[in-house]
Amino acid sequence: MKGQAVAEIKDEAEPALRGEIQTLKPEEAAVLAMLEGWLKRTLEDSLKESLGAVKKAKAKEKPPQRKAAPAPSRRPPAENRPAAKSRTRPPKAK
Repeated sequence: MKGQAVAEIKDEAEPALRGEIQTLKPEEAAVLAMLEGWLKRTLEDSLKESLGAVKKAKAKEKPPQRKAAPAPSRRPPAENRPAAKSRTRPPKAK
């Protein structure tokens, strides 16, 4: 709400001041420049705060990510594999 009020004040004041800026004294012009800088910083800060709040709200709304499925096995199915070799040694010849 604060940012909206500042924006409304800025929108109303700018056109009125633009027409009268040539008639201002140097001191008044300096104060005007200072106020314009303050308004700009205030609006930027308000926008940053609003954007931060929106990002936080969206982050809370995200559904949890699913874990990736396990990688498929590179080993062929048992029926397609060659028969296992025997690990026993053949008897020694005498």
